[in-house]
Amino acid sequence: MGGKAIATLYSENKITESEAKILSYCLVGAGPGFLVTFVGENLFCNKTLGIYLLFANYLSVLLITFLNCKILNKRSKKPYIYNSIEKSSDYSLGESIVNATESSIKSSLSMCGFVIIFIVSNNLLKLLPIHTELISIILEITSGVINCNHILSIEGVAFFIGFGGICVHFQIFGIIKDIHINKVFFFLMRVLQGLISYVVMFILLKVFPISAETFESINKETTVTVSSTIWGSFALIFLSLIFLVSINHKNNQEVNLCAE
Repeated sequence: MGGKAIATLYSENKITESEAKILSYCLVGAGPGFLVTFVGENLFCNKTLGIYLLFANYLSVLLITFLNCKILNKRSKKPYIYNSIEKSSDYSLGESIVNATESSIKSSLSMCGFVIIFIVSNNLLKLLPIHTELISIILEITSGVINCNHILSIEGVAFFIGFGGICVHFQIFGIIKDIHINKVFFFLMRVLQGLISYVVMFILLKVFPISAETFESINKETTVTVSSTIWGSFALIFLSLIFLVSINHKNNQEVNLCAE
C-alpha cells in the first residue's frame, strides 16, 4: 500500500524524487493484525507481547525515517506540477470501478506472485537434510516466523520482523521501479531497522517483563490455523472497491480544480 501510494504521488509530480526515495527506504513495517493478533496471540499466546512487537516495529520505522531525512533530504526547488491534467477526464461511477479494479488487480497479482514463489521456496527448503528455519525467515516473514518461533528469542523475532523478508523487498521493488532507489542502501536500512527493533524489544522486556509462562509455546512447534468466512471476504472486497473509487474520485476533483 505504501509503495503504491509513493509511486502514484511521484508519477503525478506531487512529491520530488528526493522525497520519493526517502519514503521508499522506510516502507517496510508490519501492521497490528499481523503483529498483535497473528504473532502475539496466535503464535506466542500473549497479546501484550504482540503490542511490544508493534511498538518496537513502529519506533524502528520512525527512527529510520528520521535518519533518512537527515542523510538524503535534498529539497527540490521545483514547484509541484500536476502532470495528470492532460490525461484527465470525467469518469462515471462504473468507469471508476473498472479502472480502480484493474489497477488493484495488477498490483495484487504482482505481490501475490512473489508471495507464492517464496512460500514454495520455503517448502522446498524443508526437503534439504539441514536446518533451514533461519533461511526461511530471511526469505518470507510470515511462514518464516511460523517455522522459527520455537528456536528464536523474542528479540530475534523482532529483528526479522523489522528486516521484513526478501519477499517483501521484491514486492516493493516491483511497485516503485520508476523511482530508481539504491537497493544496497535499501537492504542496509532493513538490517538497521531490524537491529533497532531488536534493541527496543530487549529494553521493553527488561523494563516491563512478561511472566515466564507466556513463553511456554516458544519451545515447541506451533500449529497455526487460519480461518475466514465468505461474508468477511465479500465485505473486504466491497470496502476495498469503495476505497479505490473514493481515491479516483478525489483525484478527478483535484485535476478539475487545477484545470480551472
